[in-house]
Amino acid sequence: MKINPEQINQIARESATVKKNKKSSEFGKMLEQEISRKEPGTELKGSASSRLDILHQSQLLGSSLLTSQKPEPTFMNQMDSLLNMWENYAADIGSPDSSLKNVYAHLQDISQGIKDMKQSSAFESQHPQVKSVLKELEVLTTTEMIKFNRGDYIA
Repeated sequence: MKINPEQINQIARESATVKKNKKSSEFGKMLEQEISRKEPGTELKGSASSRLDILHQSQLLGSSLLTSQKPEPTFMNQMDSLLNMWENYAADIGSPDSSLKNVYAHLQDISQGIKDMKQSSAFESQHPQVKSVLKELEVLTTTEMIKFNRGDYIA
């Protein structure tokens, strides 16, 4: 008997279907066990309405958690403000209409904002990535100030 590619493809499809059905039924069993373990005294018999009730309850819980979150910390608002100031600085430095005095004033404001943020009590409790971003902004600000003082930006 010869083996045809059609036969191999058919066997592969059948085995994939069997595996898929087996995995989905195993997942359903595991899910029911976990749910029944978390809620002692209640058994799920597999009814769709009980599953929908649980789904509805979890959706309500999720939406209540989303609405009860605390507002964004002020340190991150300051970081956002600082990044916006950098965007304004970049736009002004590239604009032929802005004067170097105004651009340098933006740079001084950025430098002061960085100093204020580093001296705040919230700075030490920030993630290392946030601290790294602030340090990079400080390096950029210092570099730009050196460029100004050196005369790189002549009108």
